[in-house]
Amino acid sequence: MILRSGRAAALGLLLLLSTATAGLATDGHFFQGVGAVNAAMGGAGVAAPISLLGTFYLNPAGLMAFGGSRVEVSIEMRKSSASVASSLGSDPTSSFSSLGSESLRKYRPALALAMSHQVADERVTLGLAVLETGGFTTNYATSYDNPILRPQPDGLGPVNSDYRMMWAAPAIAVAATDNLWIGASALLGWASLSMEPVLTSQP
Repeated sequence: MILRSGRAAALGLLLLLSTATAGLATDGHFFQGVGAVNAAMGGAGVAAPISLLGTFYLNPAGLMAFGGSRVEVSIEMRKSSASVASSLGSDPTSSFSSLGSESLRKYRPALALAMSHQVADERVTLGLAVLETGGFTTNYATSYDNPILRPQPDGLGPVNSDYRMMWAAPAIAVAATDNLWIGASALLGWASLSMEPVLTSQP
């Protein structure tokens, strides 16, 4: 019986692998985590308060896991791989098409700061964090081989963009019992986007 089950499982796995295709995904402009420790959790840090920054980002009740007074600071260099391709005319293989232009600017810093302090006989924790939770940056040079990046007025010319999203998060966590923590946080958001050129403007 065990042997048959093992063969069936192996056959099922073989069939599954034979139909598998490559998967490509991205988090877009949202970060999957804040700080090196939380980002390394791959988004699975909700019930694992091992980083003060990640606790503010995912679950403020986890502040109870940090005794006394704590401060955590993070400065990360985020790398994005961005490219743009365009074609002119119906034939994508014509001389007026491009396989893609890579962004010249790939790295940008992401900053985060968090602090917490336990009060009321270690049954209550107060905290405050300022977190950069998303963003991107691009810098495409003028290209005669890529129609959309040709000099104006034929194309857009060089294209630059920079986007940042920040949270300020005051929070409180309470140990209702030894096995139940309750947390609440207010999120004050700020975002900025700069683009050059603005697509709706005249050349």
